[in-house]
Amino acid sequence: MKKSKEIMELLKGIVKESLEEMIEEERQEYLVEHPNTKGNGNYRRDLRTILGEIKDLEVKRTRDGKFHSKLLPYRKRYSVELEELIVGLFASGLSTRKISQVIKVLLDMEFSPQTASRIAEVGVEVIEKWRSRILEEEYAVVYLDSFFFPVRRGRIEKEAISIALGVKVDGSREILGYWMAGSGESSRFWEEILVELKNRGVKHVEVFVVDGLTGLKEVIKRQFPKSLIQECILHAVRNTINRVRKRDREGIVEDLKRVYRVETIEKAKENMERFCEQWGRRYPKVVNRWRDNFPYLFTFMKFPLQIRSLIYTTNQLERLHKEIKRRLKVMEILPEEEKAEKILYLVIAQLNEVYKERKLRNFEEEWQRYLEEKNKNREVLTQTQLT
Repeated sequence: MKKSKEIMELLKGIVKESLEEMIEEERQEYLVEHPNTKGNGNYRRDLRTILGEIKDLEVKRTRDGKFHSKLLPYRKRYSVELEELIVGLFASGLSTRKISQVIKVLLDMEFSPQTASRIAEVGVEVIEKWRSRILEEEYAVVYLDSFFFPVRRGRIEKEAISIALGVKVDGSREILGYWMAGSGESSRFWEEILVELKNRGVKHVEVFVVDGLTGLKEVIKRQFPKSLIQECILHAVRNTINRVRKRDREGIVEDLKRVYRVETIEKAKENMERFCEQWGRRYPKVVNRWRDNFPYLFTFMKFPLQIRSLIYTTNQLERLHKEIKRRLKVMEILPEEEKAEKILYLVIAQLNEVYKERKLRNFEEEWQRYLEEKNKNREVLTQTQLT
């Protein structure tokens, strides 16, 4: 029930913000057609919809008093068409010509394709406002990963949709952004994303959790040199399974669990040496990858035991991917990029509102303990250097 209420409030907010901007576009169109009058501020009104009552809707006025928005029921406080209109503009992927036809069918009002085009552009502005919003200066954890979904660009191909998910120091989560990466993700593409996050206000990330994409660690070091990097353990295990014979998979997985499921870094190193001795001759490349990447695969050992499971894998982001794909599944294929952006925005912005209200259990307390221990170690190191 609570989740449904949160979703409803989010939808009402989207409807209100979008409607206000579309009414402004309508007034601009009216002023072009009536050059002898000017804008005259706005007034507020409530509007009852299927979603519930939208309060304090800002409605634009003109000095001649003759402008009336075609999107609002004149002198009425109730509209059943509003939701269909917003969904049509933001999520149906219609052309501007078809948008004008939809408005004609739903509202029995004449809208030219040019006017529909201007209104449709408002949707892009709303999306860009959300995507360029200022972020927090500090995040405890940021997960970076992509998933693939069919997109139509003349022909249909699966494309990477990249997402950055942040965890704040209080344990609440925020979807920092989403980006359509084309045919595949690359370290260069992720570097552009990290630069964007910095430009939007992010100054420090304690630890980035990533998959094993070649070059990504170097990119993070350039853009956030003080950040720690955790390469996803489960990604590494999956890659290992794909590179060994079926008969050896079960044994290798069990031996790896003995490495990353221990409580101390000393024990992990000890068990890693045993793993290398056991499998080194048979799979030297696999073993060398684990040995060479050990510092990045076991960064999570620096953190309190209670929150390590949140840090050693990108599962937090993979769950988000799964939920997004579940909601997109009814479409089967996303339309071309601009329309796909609108659909993704509706889904991701909605999920983001839910994420911001839910805190990870015990995270804030454990994170404060980590920071206190880190500061204590820094003070000890400073004292040692002074003496």
